[in-house]
Amino acid sequence: MGALRLATTHGWTIEELKELEKQTDDVRARQRIMSVRFVMEGYEGQEIARILVRARQAISIYIHTFEEEGMDGLLRRGTSPGKPCRLSKEQQEQLMKTIIEETPKSIGIAMESHWHTRNIQAYLVSSFDTYLSREAIRLLLHRMGLRYTRPTYQLKRADKKKQAAFQKDIHMVKKHYK
Repeated sequence: MGALRLATTHGWTIEELKELEKQTDDVRARQRIMSVRFVMEGYEGQEIARILVRARQAISIYIHTFEEEGMDGLLRRGTSPGKPCRLSKEQQEQLMKTIIEETPKSIGIAMESHWHTRNIQAYLVSSFDTYLSREAIRLLLHRMGLRYTRPTYQLKRADKKKQAAFQKDIHMVKKHYK
């Protein structure tokens, strides 16, 4: 294995790289900058990999990317690896619209009037012929900006005076049994 070398520094100095490291909030981007700086300082790839707790191949890729594309290319983040979503954008939009505007009971999926992952699972199978695990549904909802909360009920014709009196009575009972 040959030592890592930079053919071009794209005008960056070690001091400028140190300053850029301090300004960078993203840990992965900081590691990429540090790997370039370490090569400039004369460290070998194995040493850099050990210091940054990264694979030596990753360090080599960082250096190659810096040489080819400069600092902008080094800091540009591509899409994260992983399996693509089984639902198209249109299906995701339809799912979101259904969850916001409908209830499982109104579309005939379940007897509940609130959504949970089992109901959404059934909806996805019946509407899109697609099965997702409950965890995948939870992550999908999170990416879509939806948050799960337990359903709460409010009485429309509640008497505020009776509610206040009940709260006072229950507070007294709690104090009595402490």
